[in-house]
Amino acid sequence: MSNNNDILIPKEGKGVSKQKKQKRAIFLFFELFQRKFWDLIKLNLIYILFCLPIITFGPATAAMTKILRYYYEEKPVFLFNDFVKAFKENFKQSFFVGIIDILFIIAFVLYTKFFLPDTAVDTQDWLKYALILLVTVIFLLANFYIYVQIVTLTLKMPAIIKNSIYFVFLSIVPNFVSLSVFVISFTLVLLFLPYSLIVMILIGFSFIGLVVVFNTYRVIYKIIIKPYYEAKGEKTPLEKNLDNEDAIFTDVGEKEPPAEKPIFTGKAKGKGKVIK
Repeated sequence: MSNNNDILIPKEGKGVSKQKKQKRAIFLFFELFQRKFWDLIKLNLIYILFCLPIITFGPATAAMTKILRYYYEEKPVFLFNDFVKAFKENFKQSFFVGIIDILFIIAFVLYTKFFLPDTAVDTQDWLKYALILLVTVIFLLANFYIYVQIVTLTLKMPAIIKNSIYFVFLSIVPNFVSLSVFVISFTLVLLFLPYSLIVMILIGFSFIGLVVVFNTYRVIYKIIIKPYYEAKGEKTPLEKNLDNEDAIFTDVGEKEPPAEKPIFTGKAKGKGKVIK
């Protein structure tokens, strides 16, 4: 996982800095994965169940993203109830995104199947396909951020899409890690069919989702959530928790009453970035 956003935890002792850098992100990730292994299997099965109508792919993905973010934050989860709740709460925005995702995937597969074989003798066609591949990568990376923002921030879809494209080019290292895991995972699935389907049914989708949420939420917290609270002159929920207990992952910005999700419509403080 990305190493440039290590989690901070309190350090005891008078006259010593209250925070220090903890383990690198990759170790934090695998510790989290180990603790939540059986929960991830259950989550994966619930996700597949809710994806069966196909058109509910978006809301199901949003619900899984919300649960995975709870795991990242070490929040207590009532798995099925919380999944259904997140499915309903984020249905409108995520349904739209899910339909776009499905149409995009179908278009990419059809283009690859029917047009790619004809590019062997035409350089211009290869360049065209390379451009389409680049657009696909950007689309995929933006999707990683879209779903996390849907379940974390109170923003309209144009702002979410704008932010997501911005993050694609801003957060190179975490994006590379997420994309690599995604591509390698599905490549292995194709190479080892049909046996690989067992892994995907048991834990494949939730594992990939955990990698994505682990990387993308850290970026969103650093650039949107933390500056949002700083602009208000308040501590983030993470910082408040660090003042009270040795918490590691409770850095969500959704505890601000009365809204469950933070409302961010202004300027992000720091480095002159503006995210609307």
